[in-house]
Amino acid sequence: MKIIFLVCAFVPLFVTPLKCEDYENIYTPVLVTDLSRFCFNAAILLAEGDTKCNGAIISSTKIVTSYKCMIHFDEHHSMYLPFSKNISVRVGSTERLSGGIIRHVDNVRRISFPLDDITLRRYPNIQHAINDLAVLSFKKPLPLGPTICPIRLAEKKDDIYIKEGSLVEMSGYNTHRFRNITELRSLTSQIIEINNKCPTFHIEERFTMCSMEGAPVILRQKSNSSTTMEEPLLLGISAKGRRITVDRNEIVKMSAFSKCLMDNEKMCFTVASRC
Repeated sequence: MKIIFLVCAFVPLFVTPLKCEDYENIYTPVLVTDLSRFCFNAAILLAEGDTKCNGAIISSTKIVTSYKCMIHFDEHHSMYLPFSKNISVRVGSTERLSGGIIRHVDNVRRISFPLDDITLRRYPNIQHAINDLAVLSFKKPLPLGPTICPIRLAEKKDDIYIKEGSLVEMSGYNTHRFRNITELRSLTSQIIEINNKCPTFHIEERFTMCSMEGAPVILRQKSNSSTTMEEPLLLGISAKGRRITVDRNEIVKMSAFSKCLMDNEKMCFTVASRC
């Protein structure tokens, strides 16, 4: 009996966990061929190595993404350091590294997310929330058209669409630094949990894509001007796309930030805010 117990106790140590590519082999994302349906997607290119991110166009001069795209760990993984100012974005292309147009980012504005109790217990000296957002802006406006377009930000009234079981789309470019996947892809997922205390919700992880930091999560609505066209609505931004969790992917809810993202309000939450 002791031998059997010992074998059972140590078997889990030799079980190889699923890797990022294993999830993608099981749940294959769809390559985007009609860019007009995803004209709001942006690829964020950073000067440091091959670290990259996703974002969503919200106006001709602004793109919203995860603030984690703007920082990185030091060599001891003990503190965050800012990236250089040499940041650019590529829009209007189904390829992350070619096509479309490139704009240099002139300004990065951090949008603070309220810290939650779990994060504070785990990181008592943390200087920013893991779910902070960033607004990238540039002086020269984007040439808006069929393949480059802003997406409408969800407002408080749109929270009625964020409910368990609702189907949503996540789209973006794979940002894994060790994988050579550059095409724009999309997948359909469903909302499985809503955080009533903090402005986040979760979508089912097994349907999402690996390394999708900053990827937009959208809902398509019927357009008022057409019976056949659908208008995309930005419900949230992927907050933890760089790691696979057991069954969920956390999404920062846009309705809590829509006003200050467009400069109608100077600040959504203070750095010291709690939720």
